[in-house]
Amino acid sequence: MFSLHETTQRRVCRVAFLLLCVAPTLWTVAWIAHFYRPWRHEDWQRALSHRFHVEASVVGIASPRPGVTRLARVEIADLRSKQVLAAIESLRIEHQGAKIALGADRVELPVEQVKKFAESVETCFSAKELPAVDFHAKQLVVVSARGERFAFANLRLHSEVSKAGEERILLQADVEQGETKSTVQMVLENQRSTSGSVFSAKFDTQQGRVPAWLMAALVPSVERCAEATFEGKGLVQKSSAGSSGQLEGRFENVDFSQWIGPHSPYRVQGVGRLQLNRLEWNVAGVKRVQGQLVAERGHVDRVLLDRLVERVLCVPGTPKTTGPTASDIWQAFDELSCGFEINRRGMTLTGSCTTVANPAGCLLANHGRPILLQPEQADIPMSRIAQVLLPQPVGGWLPLTRQAIEMFKSLPVPTLVPPKVGSGERRAESEGLRTRR
Repeated sequence: MFSLHETTQRRVCRVAFLLLCVAPTLWTVAWIAHFYRPWRHEDWQRALSHRFHVEASVVGIASPRPGVTRLARVEIADLRSKQVLAAIESLRIEHQGAKIALGADRVELPVEQVKKFAESVETCFSAKELPAVDFHAKQLVVVSARGERFAFANLRLHSEVSKAGEERILLQADVEQGETKSTVQMVLENQRSTSGSVFSAKFDTQQGRVPAWLMAALVPSVERCAEATFEGKGLVQKSSAGSSGQLEGRFENVDFSQWIGPHSPYRVQGVGRLQLNRLEWNVAGVKRVQGQLVAERGHVDRVLLDRLVERVLCVPGTPKTTGPTASDIWQAFDELSCGFEINRRGMTLTGSCTTVANPAGCLLANHGRPILLQPEQADIPMSRIAQVLLPQPVGGWLPLTRQAIEMFKSLPVPTLVPPKVGSGERRAESEGLRTRR
């Protein structure tokens, strides 16, 4: 058998020792020194900020195995305002080729920061390339300003770029209600064109009910349905022209005492259902809303009924009483069925109570007896609604008070700009003016 020279054998052993012992040891020591470098927290925070266009803070870092990193207590803040948008107890990061797989046990999101969070997502979309990310969280907890909490389970997020170049993020989560489990989803898209990009968020909760206060930051006039639950679908869009949106669905357990607003001197007691057939809004406020309000039992202030007859031109269903007394200021009802439509022309009310002999136009009924019928005319000016719901009405105008502005700031208002006329019509008008002179 061929044998190496003693000098060659020594050289081979030295090289093998360097390759198999010294090099791995040095690599391990270097990796440990790099992982436990004093500025590693700043490096991770900078990497997350650059990747997802947010400001991130990290409390602890661990690496159970190569390619996997665990970050403890990660807080995500807005780049401009520095307000905390979300908090993650433990974030697991694993690189799978060009894709990043993220996992978390619990994510907490303040509902008042939902709008800022959406703006951060839009900023991430506006980057040159959307990061390829798969994210899974065992629980997503949304916290209201009053400390209420609502938990989604099994949150899944997937980002992708279609062949047409459209960027999309799909979110799905489970809602557990008793023994039943349903799925809600949201799709975030960014469509680029020569005229600019349009960022949209489509959400669908028709398979499960969620608290209405979850949408208060995105949908106008929903904050007064804080105790209600919602099931339906909607669309929110944002472009260079501004923001807009649509919503349709059903609100259950609407508390009338909150819905009427805190500035009204009158009170309504009861819980009902609000069916929204269509709600459209843009950056200026609500453009159009159409739906129906239904309730089975409750009480309404008698003075409010008189004001509806006087200002909104509703028709009384019973002879008018001489006036409320200290012991009889409430009018009980066992059915409320009020269809409504609000647009720039005003408000139209329609009644359809079914417990009365002649249901046509009946808004309010008690024991089969109509209490209030729909107005005799359509397109009631919103100023009259203000005169009913707000104290100290002034003439036929909307009262110039902070309460009136707060109540009607997002509702559609009429346009008083005269229609455009053609040059021929202008010439005829000027000739007619000279003739009259």
